[in-house]
Amino acid sequence: MFGIKIKFEKTRKNADKDAPARIATQSVAGGEKRGTGDVKEKKVFVSDIAPSAPTPRIGDIFSDEPEKKSWPKKIEEESADDVGGKPFGAAPASGEVGWVWEFIAKIALYALIFLTPLFFLPWGVAVVATNKQFLAVVLVIIAFIAWLAKTIASGKLAWPKTLLNVAMWLVVLAWGVSAFFSVAKMKSLGFASLEPDTLLNMLTYILAFFLFSAVFGNRQRVSLRAPQERSEAISTDGNENMGLPRSSRFAGLASNNGIEKAIYVFLGSLAILAVFIGLKFLNVNLLPSAWDFAKTIDFNPIGTINALGLFLGFGLVMVVGLLVCGSCSSLRGVRQLADDKAIPGDSDKIMRLPRAFSARNDKFIKTGLILLALIIGAELLLINFSGIWWAMAISMLFLVAYVFTRETQNVKQGKSDVIKTQKLVLPIVILAISVILILVKLPIANLIAFPAEVSPSNSATYEIAKDAWKAKGGSAEIGSGPATFGYNYGLYRSQVINQTVFWGVKFAQGSSFILTSLSSVGIFGFLALLLLIAAFIWQALKMFSSKKENNEEENGDFRVPIIAASLFALLVWFLYPANFTLMLFGFIMMGLLLATNAGSAENKKQFVIARSQVGLGDEAISEKNDNSMREISLLASPQRTLIVSLILIILMVGSVSILYLNGQKYIASLYFSSGMKIFDKTADPDLALEKFVKAINLDSAADQYWRVASQAFLVKTNNILNSPKWQGAPAAALEDLRSQFQLNMSQSISFAQRAKDADVSESLNWSNLGYVYENILSFVTGAEKFMVDSYSQALSLEPKNPALAVDLGRAHIAAADRLAGQVNQMASEKNPDKSQIDAWTSERNAELDAAIRELQRAIDLKADYSPAHFLLVQVYNRQGDLKKALVKSIDYYNLNPKDAGAAFQLGFLYYKDNQMENAKVALEWAVSLSENYSNARYFLGLIYDAQGNKQAAKEQFQKIAALNADNEEVKKILDNLNNGRGALETIVPPLPAPENRTQTPVPETGGAPQQPLAP
Repeated sequence: MFGIKIKFEKTRKNADKDAPARIATQSVAGGEKRGTGDVKEKKVFVSDIAPSAPTPRIGDIFSDEPEKKSWPKKIEEESADDVGGKPFGAAPASGEVGWVWEFIAKIALYALIFLTPLFFLPWGVAVVATNKQFLAVVLVIIAFIAWLAKTIASGKLAWPKTLLNVAMWLVVLAWGVSAFFSVAKMKSLGFASLEPDTLLNMLTYILAFFLFSAVFGNRQRVSLRAPQERSEAISTDGNENMGLPRSSRFAGLASNNGIEKAIYVFLGSLAILAVFIGLKFLNVNLLPSAWDFAKTIDFNPIGTINALGLFLGFGLVMVVGLLVCGSCSSLRGVRQLADDKAIPGDSDKIMRLPRAFSARNDKFIKTGLILLALIIGAELLLINFSGIWWAMAISMLFLVAYVFTRETQNVKQGKSDVIKTQKLVLPIVILAISVILILVKLPIANLIAFPAEVSPSNSATYEIAKDAWKAKGGSAEIGSGPATFGYNYGLYRSQVINQTVFWGVKFAQGSSFILTSLSSVGIFGFLALLLLIAAFIWQALKMFSSKKENNEEENGDFRVPIIAASLFALLVWFLYPANFTLMLFGFIMMGLLLATNAGSAENKKQFVIARSQVGLGDEAISEKNDNSMREISLLASPQRTLIVSLILIILMVGSVSILYLNGQKYIASLYFSSGMKIFDKTADPDLALEKFVKAINLDSAADQYWRVASQAFLVKTNNILNSPKWQGAPAAALEDLRSQFQLNMSQSISFAQRAKDADVSESLNWSNLGYVYENILSFVTGAEKFMVDSYSQALSLEPKNPALAVDLGRAHIAAADRLAGQVNQMASEKNPDKSQIDAWTSERNAELDAAIRELQRAIDLKADYSPAHFLLVQVYNRQGDLKKALVKSIDYYNLNPKDAGAAFQLGFLYYKDNQMENAKVALEWAVSLSENYSNARYFLGLIYDAQGNKQAAKEQFQKIAALNADNEEVKKILDNLNNGRGALETIVPPLPAPENRTQTPVPETGGAPQQPLAP
């Protein structure tokens, strides 16, 4: 074994103190003994070289001539005896520990890249969002804790130095301040919401950005002591790291290999996703048949079908960038450096330097990338979402401009004789296709019928933001809070929405992430996002304009694809609402971009050092442009060590705490989902409540858990009330039933109030509380006031929602009916109190007038909303003034002859007044104006049945059944008609006649989901 020791000779006593030190080499071959005494071996670390000092040349270190340049200021000492027998570049103990933590961090980050696009589980409130967000948060926190531990072990804090970091901090500040003053703090923080724009999710994105830039851009220290044999440096056994320290062997030389692995891990995940989606589009389902949620054509592990298309487009940009802008291997620059600097006779050894991929592998990977691009392209054509093509066109335009500029420069610099236009073909073709699909709607998109995806328009989203700023208590600067767009939408949406089929949907996001931020995080958050985008553009331009890099080094093959993919992700912010996977990968790519910048200069120095150590020539190490990383030594002073270490430990403890809380939240969601499934299958509220209570105990901040649990208690209350056990039961049993009834009734009220307290800005919580009071109105004194107040508060939070106005009108009717019952009861007494009767009668009339007012408001909001017309008739009927109602209805119809709602109201009043022929004419006109008007068809079918036209009646109810497949009453009516019975036979009685009910026969929700457990 032969090796070379680098030692300092002791200085002669009479030597000039300012004379530079000299380095001598001492061979240990042939049994020569190593120097002893005070001789110390020196180990130099690149990270320790002073930027201000001239840098020694590697050749001079091995020279006997005095060095004329100043020496590094910091040199780590290690005794010669301690060095003997260590492998080349062996790190000290702290380095070994640091390597372990860095290895854990990288594994977590690789897992994040690979699993996030694919991961979902068949349980949870939302099988994709619930499980994916939990996994991502866990992996990011694990990586962050490992990075903190590695920082503490190494005694050095390092991160990329760039304007992007400042922009990220401003985004965190904007989100944090907005969340602190949010109208719904727990939802904005992310502990009671799955929205992708919560503070917790934003921290996850930015932390992922930081970790990818810091971990994969981390600089490794390199020993200047040569290996024991040249073969130790020139590896031919597949180890591509040339005998560097173990931390480098596993983490990758200055992390360029780590960046490459990260990119190809992502491409592997993308390929699996593309194949899975392709098979699904071909109706080949690889998932278990028991997973009903996965059987629909639009199910995918990204989110909506358009979000899937955008993510596939994001991946396609990366693939095209790799195909166009460089070879498959990121070690091209290293191989080129070896060719340029190799000494005679050793060229063959240099070319045996390990490569990421051989030529055969390069060809294989290129073929795989082309195939992947074709698969993704076909899927994007089937999805055909315009947002994909806008983002794709701009990204391809960037690639075309870059390739053309690079080829032009190569010609000018004499590196090429002509411009290689073949590299422009692929991006230009995709650019042309994107422009065509923006301008023309091709019939190919109709091959698969995807569900319609709707969202507020750009103008509607902007108007909501402006109204939110102007409102009393609103803040244009910080907004209403992250993930609170749904509240703003309920308060400030346009009444025009009520003319669409989605009038009952409460959108959680606007038309795009950027516009949504205007109302949720205000102008401050909006500007922070714009600064982030500007900082990214500046960083990209800075990399391209850097002369020292010239985009030809180790990471050059990946920079352009990463920039193009990041550009695509940022463009999506302007085109589509926030999606967790898209947001996360946009930040990951920006982090990898910084990692390429941080690693490039360091990689070149690492390689030069390794070459010099094995005698392959010398190369100066320049610190001129090495400003990509900022470092703080934790050991510079005891005070700094204490303060920084304390901060790092606090961050570590905080991360563990967030991990624990997030785990609790996740387990709670599983309990809640399990309870919902149990109730759907068994309709047993007791079994469901057992799960709901466990969920609440783990996550009491989730208002949805309290709300649904209150409905389950209400179901139990109604079940007890309608139980046959009341009949002929002994006194003890009756007392037990009363006790159970009162307990469950009080629990229903209590849980509904807790839901309201958990989020007072959520209209569903107030309407649910009103609904509970409405159902127990006869058993709780003063419940009518609480009921009306609750519905009024719900309407104040969504003033343009006609359903809530009808709820309030129905509450007034219920209050009037209770007063009427009290009047009748007192009037039946022997000595009635007439003054009390007059007072109650006056209150009843006032309640009926209030009901008319609210129901008319609902009609003004949505003229064709039949429940409002329906209940209005009930009010007039209670007032004994049906003729007046008919006159008003005729007047309104004459003013709006093409209003389907006006025609239905007139027809229903004629039906109520037993004028069947007039009712038929009016209802037929209503159906002709609105073919899907189910309630108009319902009463028209009853009229046909009463007139003996069974076939026409059957046709009406068949159309209703097609529109309302779950309506049991319609199914019974069709069964009666098919068996020659009257339409309402076996239905009325026991139910009251349809015209006398307080609910329409066919519910109308405008796309809003029904209360899941409402009895």
